[in-house]
Amino acid sequence: TYEIPITRTPAEVSPDQLADVLFRDTLASTSTNLNEGNKPRTNNVRLACQYINGTILNPGEEFSYNNVVGERTAERGFRSAGAYAHGQLIDEVGGGVCQPSSTLYMAVLRADLEVTERHNHSLTVSYTPLGEDATVSWGGPDFRFKNNTKYPIKIVASQSGGAMYIDIVGTKTSDKKVTLKTEILETLDYEVVEKIDASLAPGTRETQQTGATGYKTVTYKTVTENGTSTTTKANNSYY
Repeated sequence: TYEIPITRTPAEVSPDQLADVLFRDTLASTSTNLNEGNKPRTNNVRLACQYINGTILNPGEEFSYNNVVGERTAERGFRSAGAYAHGQLIDEVGGGVCQPSSTLYMAVLRADLEVTERHNHSLTVSYTPLGEDATVSWGGPDFRFKNNTKYPIKIVASQSGGAMYIDIVGTKTSDKKVTLKTEILETLDYEVVEKIDASLAPGTRETQQTGATGYKTVTYKTVTENGTSTTTKANNSYY
């Protein structure tokens, strides 16, 4: 016969208490614009939003954009649309899914969640400010963050008309405010590269790709809580 001593430790939060505060507050809300007339790209944005929508992270859990959205294939409903690859704009199945990841990144910064992986685009994008984009690619760059709050959080994502929306809802434990500031460290002029193409008529020129101004930036996040402000570097970006 064995006697096993048992110590009962009361939970810090009861189910009744949790029910009253669960997903009570909007921690951050962001939106970005898109061209609804570009139907393949809009389809991809909407589909990615559907996969993200309703995702719940308990305290300490990590979100992976690639794991949640999954592989971008035609069989899963994604269509071919414009995407950046090796510094060029190409058509790719799933083109446009970086807009939901970037809009989510904007919300994560403003909710003061812990970013564990983020990459900027090779070229600037029109739908976010400099330093607030997050590029993703299946089998390549991912966007990840952790729920570093004391309560579960939920992602609400949607696309409607010429915009997409992200809300992160959870439970506020203080009156926290977050502001962002991006500084341009350097502006980079593009070079014009000319190539001889024998297939063109003599004396004619054809633009294969227009140039884009590049930037080196640093983005700072200032968190004000209980009257005290703390500023940290959110990221360095190179376009």
